[in-house]
Formats: sequence, structure tokens, C-alpha cells
Amino acid sequence: IASLNIINSQIKTDAFTAFLDTLYAHGNNLKRSFNPSFVSSMIFSMTWNHNNYGNKDKSSIFFRWQVESGGTLQNFFNYKFIDRNGLQSYRYLRLNLDFRKNIVLNKNTTIAYRLNGGVAYSYDTIKALPYEKYFFAGGSNGIRAWRPRRLGEGSLKPVRSNYPEKDGLYSYSFEKPGDMLLEGSLELRKHIFGFIEGAVFVDAGNVWYLFPQKNITNPETTGDPQFKFQNFFKQMAVGTGFGLRFDFSFLIIRLDVGMKVLDPARDEGDRFVLDRIRFFKPYATKGVNGYYNFKEPVIYNFGIGYPF
Repeated sequence: IASLNIINSQIKTDAFTAFLDTLYAHGNNLKRSFNPSFVSSMIFSMTWNHNNYGNKDKSSIFFRWQVESGGTLQNFFNYKFIDRNGLQSYRYLRLNLDFRKNIVLNKNTTIAYRLNGGVAYSYDTIKALPYEKYFFAGGSNGIRAWRPRRLGEGSLKPVRSNYPEKDGLYSYSFEKPGDMLLEGSLELRKHIFGFIEGAVFVDAGNVWYLFPQKNITNPETTGDPQFKFQNFFKQMAVGTGFGLRFDFSFLIIRLDVGMKVLDPARDEGDRFVLDRIRFFKPYATKGVNGYYNFKEPVIYNFGIGYPF
């Protein structure tokens, strides 16, 4: 697959520019997506689907790898119109591996697990990727105890919530892109009756940056977003939960409830938060000196089809 994008957008308001600068100070590179840019890439992928993955009658395996090379031809040819039009180019390599296995124990019970990982490296002058090429964690098909794209990076702390009685300790207003992704999920699925199935699951993972991020300047955003082999296992977020699947044969509707178990954004020794889960408000107690006794809200996920 080959793709080519030329972006020439203009930001019209100072308020939006300030919003993008705020994101940038928290480690989010979305502002680069609004710069005039030239993005080209070639994608090579291969998929192995053994026993028709998802078949409820017998165990099956799904494996896909994908390699993407961005700006490759610019290494051999000089595109003068890029410089002439003031376009930012991107040169990068991106690898993604996705392994899934479905184990049928009996006609009513299935165990499924997934291992998903990826890494991307920019070798252009700005050392950044096109925004859509970053990895994200969280959401109904990933770490379900976190909102979509809100987990990470590493042990980097989100900003404190302005409404702790509603959101808990942290605000998850900003997406969290990373150069590297590691995640895994284990799910037990059980037929209950009719077209209804139940499930319990455990998810774990995170995203990281490969290199230090000098743009992270907000004083509230402390922690280490960089992947380091000696520390990454301490920064793995863990969530658990349960859900229902409504199998209409032609369509599967999924409802999952995700609960945090280990939150790497908290200080070491304070990362186990499962005992602070609350299904209903309030999520914090207000005292004379501010809020305390923070509780973690559960995350309700809606999806079409199985998560993996």
C-alpha cells in the first residue's frame, strides 16, 4: 500500500493556537499536524488466519505484522517543491505486531488472549511522526480501564482534575501519543443464555516515547515518559473488568466495565487503586483544605464485535 498526503491548513483563531500549545507542553504533538506538510509512506503487511479466527467451534489463531516506511523515496530523490512550498516532510519507520489466540474449552466457554506491540522511529530533522502514526493505548479495544487514547506515556502524570468530585484525581482531557506500544489482554467468555454472553478480562500495557521530550514543560506533568528497559515493567498499567456480549449472529454488541488495578501515573507504592473503585459518585471528598480520599471512576465501554 502506498499513500501520499499534502497538508496545507491554517489556524484561524488565537484560542485554538493556545490550545495546541497547551497540548504540546503536556507532550502531545498534535500542533505539528496543522503545519504545512508532505507525508508519503509505503506499507507492507502480512496476515495469518488459522482456523478462521473467531470460530466458536474450534481454537484459532490470528497474526498480523505490518511495516511502514515514511518518506522513503526522499532518501533517493530531491523533491524541490517540498522546500519551495515550505512543507514539512516526515521520514520514519514503523513496525506493528498483533497476535491473537482463541481457545475453545467447550461449546459454552472460550478463552481468548492478545499480544499487541509496536515501535516507530523518526529519522527526519524534527524527530517527530505524523500524528496519526503514533501509538495510543486505552479504549474499548485496548486497555479498557482507561478512556480511549488517554493512557501513558510511561509514568507521566496527567494534570490534576479541576472537578475531582466528578473525574477523580486526574483529568484525562489530552490524548497521549507514544513511539512505542506494549499491551496484552486475557478474556474468559461464557455463554449465559440465548444470545447473551458474559466475559471477565484483564488488560495490561502502556505507551512510551523512545527519546526524552524537551517540549514537556508543564510543571504538573511530572514522571518519566521515556521507555527504559530497566523500568518499563513498573510502568505497565493493569485493568480488569467484566462485560456482556449480545450475539445477534449478524452483529455483536459489546458492553464492558473497566476498572483500574495498577495506575503507573501515581507514585510508586501508591499505584494499586482497585480498592478505590467506585461505580457511582462521589469520587472525592471535599474538606477544609481541599479534596482528599480520591476514588477511581469505572470506565464504561461500548463496542461492536469482540475486542480481539
